[in-house]
Amino acid sequence: MRYTVFDLITDVKRKVHDATVPQIQSALDEGRRNLIGKVKPPEMERKAYIEQALYPRVDKYACPDDLKYQAIIDIKILHKYRNLDTLWEPLAQVYQREIDQKNRDNIFSINWENGVKLMTINHPRGLKNCNHLEINRVDSLTENGTWNVGGNVVDLRVDELNHITKKASLSFDINSSSSAGFIENFTMNPIDINDYLGKGAIFSWLSLPIPKEMLSVRLSIGSDNANYYYNTVNQPHDNNVFITGWNLLKYMMSDMNSFGNPNPKAITYIRLDFNTTGEAIPNCNINAINIRKGEVYEAKYNSAFCLIDARTGAWKMKTTANSDIFPFEEDSYQLIMLETALVVQKNLYGNNAGAKADVTDIEDELEKKYFQYRKDHKDQFIQPEQATQIMGRQMYGYDDGIAGHHRHRPNGWYEQGLEDNSNC
Repeated sequence: MRYTVFDLITDVKRKVHDATVPQIQSALDEGRRNLIGKVKPPEMERKAYIEQALYPRVDKYACPDDLKYQAIIDIKILHKYRNLDTLWEPLAQVYQREIDQKNRDNIFSINWENGVKLMTINHPRGLKNCNHLEINRVDSLTENGTWNVGGNVVDLRVDELNHITKKASLSFDINSSSSAGFIENFTMNPIDINDYLGKGAIFSWLSLPIPKEMLSVRLSIGSDNANYYYNTVNQPHDNNVFITGWNLLKYMMSDMNSFGNPNPKAITYIRLDFNTTGEAIPNCNINAINIRKGEVYEAKYNSAFCLIDARTGAWKMKTTANSDIFPFEEDSYQLIMLETALVVQKNLYGNNAGAKADVTDIEDELEKKYFQYRKDHKDQFIQPEQATQIMGRQMYGYDDGIAGHHRHRPNGWYEQGLEDNSNC
């Protein structure tokens, strides 16, 4: 039997005289914050997919909403039930600076961009680097089919300064004449995407100077403009809103709808439809449309949430009903109950409704409980106090064997032509 918020309210009222139910309910979240700032209860460890899958040459992914800071315990390829890559070439968690330098493969970091927590992964060895297909570079008006615009999309042009890949991108303006427009190409060289239908995703880069005016982007891809697959996104794949600058759009092939009877072995048509607020968005850019095969990865991590909705089973941060369930066993439950009681008692004391001794009694009991708890429960997450945290077996070495893969590359490795083989 698991404890509920109702149980906690009952127990806190025994500890704190004159405590009301609303006081206890409002104090619970502060008690949770105090708890997870001191210990990491094993009952709060969770597993979740890293988005729908990981893809070659896509390095930023959204983190689970409840990930506690960077507290990743393990990552593995789901279907192989093992550590990401191999135990002999373990994935290393590093700080953001090392990720940004990109002088090592097989590393990841947890960091923040514009208030959004992201997982950045650089060339994991468990992912096939060449499992992708270029649909269109989108760097020329006529090189691979002719690009056209319509609706409120105007002034299509080549931009050789602002681009993600290759030599250029296509730039265009969105005016205020309507709330819909498009860019399309129906004379591309035929490509075969049949092998990507089951586990593939289409990616495209879209740059927006005023992102709040963009509502959604629909992708259509097919054998012609009467036979195609289509889907719509209203955010980039690694964020919950469009952002200023480059946004990486992702369209899962498994989620695509179809119109007519598209032939996946002869794709020659592609179109992007923009749904806007009707306000002007000048200087937008499109670049590099590719399709990639992904692998499903699972992360085990320390959650910041400690409540489970009794009806839906969803984990949540704050209580909304007294039937909400704690995942805790007795000693972890005792900590959250005492932390909540301490918050309530301090509030009563601060309002001259309790004595200082009442606060001290709970603090002393909590200190003893934490001392015993730390003896009985060891954190699985290793704080990144060193240069890296290694997932799996630590096999660092200085020879030329597999164990040497996590060494820093020598200075000047890129200029010497020692680039890795991921640029297929």
